[in-house]
Amino acid sequence: MSDLKLKPGALNKTYPLSQLKRIKAAIKAEHKPIIGQKRAVRALEFGLGNRAQGFNIFVAGIPGTGKETAIRHFLEEIASADSIPNDWCYVNNFDNSYSPESLSLPSGEGLVFKKDIKRFLWESRVALNREMSSKEYNEQKDAIVKEHYSKQVEIMKPVAEKAEKEQFLIHKTPYEISAFPKVENRPMSEKEFMQLKRTEQQKILDTTEKFKEELYGIAQELEKLQDAFREKEEALKRRVFLSSTRLLLDKLKSKYAEEEDVLLFLEALKNDLLEHLEEFLKFSTNISTHQQTVLLEKEGMMPLRYEINVLVDNSKLEGAPIIYEQNPTYNNLFGKIEKENQAGTLITNYTLIRPGALHKANGGFLLLPIEGLLRNYFSWDSLKRAIKNEEINIEEPGEQLGFLTSKSLKPEPIPLNAQIIIIGRPIYYHLLFHYDEDFKDLFKVIADFDTTMEASDENIRDFMTFIDKRVKEDNIVSLSLRGKARMLRYSHRLANDQERISTRFRSMLDILEEANHYAKRDNRKEIDDELIQKTLDEKRLRSNMWQEKVQEMIHRGELFIDLDGEDIGQVNGISVSTIGDNMFGRPNRITASVSLGRSEIIDIEREVNLGGPIHSKGVMILKGYLADKFGQDKLLNVSAQLVFEQSYSGIEGDSASSAELYA
Repeated sequence: MSDLKLKPGALNKTYPLSQLKRIKAAIKAEHKPIIGQKRAVRALEFGLGNRAQGFNIFVAGIPGTGKETAIRHFLEEIASADSIPNDWCYVNNFDNSYSPESLSLPSGEGLVFKKDIKRFLWESRVALNREMSSKEYNEQKDAIVKEHYSKQVEIMKPVAEKAEKEQFLIHKTPYEISAFPKVENRPMSEKEFMQLKRTEQQKILDTTEKFKEELYGIAQELEKLQDAFREKEEALKRRVFLSSTRLLLDKLKSKYAEEEDVLLFLEALKNDLLEHLEEFLKFSTNISTHQQTVLLEKEGMMPLRYEINVLVDNSKLEGAPIIYEQNPTYNNLFGKIEKENQAGTLITNYTLIRPGALHKANGGFLLLPIEGLLRNYFSWDSLKRAIKNEEINIEEPGEQLGFLTSKSLKPEPIPLNAQIIIIGRPIYYHLLFHYDEDFKDLFKVIADFDTTMEASDENIRDFMTFIDKRVKEDNIVSLSLRGKARMLRYSHRLANDQERISTRFRSMLDILEEANHYAKRDNRKEIDDELIQKTLDEKRLRSNMWQEKVQEMIHRGELFIDLDGEDIGQVNGISVSTIGDNMFGRPNRITASVSLGRSEIIDIEREVNLGGPIHSKGVMILKGYLADKFGQDKLLNVSAQLVFEQSYSGIEGDSASSAELYA
């Protein structure tokens, strides 16, 4: 095989302007949100079209390939055709206030329902107060009061007559009934009592004791009578409440006749109002109609127990929601239960429940970065549990750790119906697939975004269309055809391939934005190939300080490189160093020293732990090659040592071991 010598220019892929003009004319311009990712697009179409459990999607790709922007555009087309999901509310559980209940209502009905309940309570209170001020109600109430006092007198009459005969007075308070001896129709004083004869004193004491026993029985009768009176009074109020609010409640039930949970809540609301009428009536109704309308829009104008907490309001959506949560902490994902400080004590209630990204994305799509999920253990573990159980639970993080001692709310779980799309590097997908036993069952679809695409006419046309679109959107100085050709050349350089172009669009847009800065500074009308080249040179200059220092060390003779003649056991090689975003070649002298020995090759880089596994494997293959080549009919009584001279960082790659073979 003859030697192939390449000129530096042959390492660059160039595009004649005539070729770009032909491509532009032959292929109709069409903006595509996803360029050169046919495999990923097919995976997304399959995954997003399959709503079965577990068919969530992991979008794998390195940063800068445009996967997040592309997915959003892709989802917008799908989501716009989907139905708008329901609103979700939390309401009071009147049987157990620590377990608020969830209600689902058609999109946009949550806030309407909240306002309807406020208006119902307001109008019910007005109607109830009006009825309780009516002549009919007062007559019924007076009749109950008269009956009550009549029965009181009837119960007290026998003992009162007996007391009169015994010259005693009966004294009744709200707490007790007592009997006292009287003098001139007033209670006898202690002094007067002490002046009596002992026999008279004893008689009074005996009579008092008899009255105590009798009055105790009467007190019990009066207490029962009072209970019966209160019950009749409350029953009257309940009858008035039911009669005055029946039409209002029936109107609400008719409006929400299709919502079974709402009907159950309305019935529970009615029953609770019957139990708390006094509290309900405390709120003043003596305000104008205009004030009523204003107050209906405000929080806290109704008893707290009847407030409606609209957790998710989808009234402004035009399709399925698309939520991208960039910081997926537990609270940001699952919501939280806020607390208020009252007199130094933290308290909470169901109106302080706040939604998370899962609630907002319910019925649509939720995009999450895998790095953020894995940084928050509770988020990742709870997300898997939510997907498996198909429900969203709001819990206190402290409760999961087991150290939450104060009693908190346990809201009713909300059914989860959202497709989860996780975005991250491919390494995360493979690690989770192999080491997380739940992952493969919950994320069954991978959309793998490639870092390169074929340099076909169609992809080149899409590439130029993408650049034109971003130039227009980002207010960048227009790009000439020569500038586009230079950008294509740079794209090939990023791909390290003359037959493929890079899909790392973020890196290319960075170059355009930098070139735009220079163009505006110099009042240029367009960005051409020269300005793109200047931008690349300036970018390299900002980060190539160490590259220049290496070259300076060679010129000073601090790094030993022989450029003239030949030496046995010595070659010059180039190692590729990466510092930040700058890659550069560094010349290295590679030497092999040989002496009598026992057929061994000593890899000094490996011995001092500077050689990587691929390099070490290459040296072992080299050892096998030499044994096969020269040791078929006799032992190789040699010992060889291989070393990269003046290299104090790691050596990796099989090309390094091939260079050592030449040495």
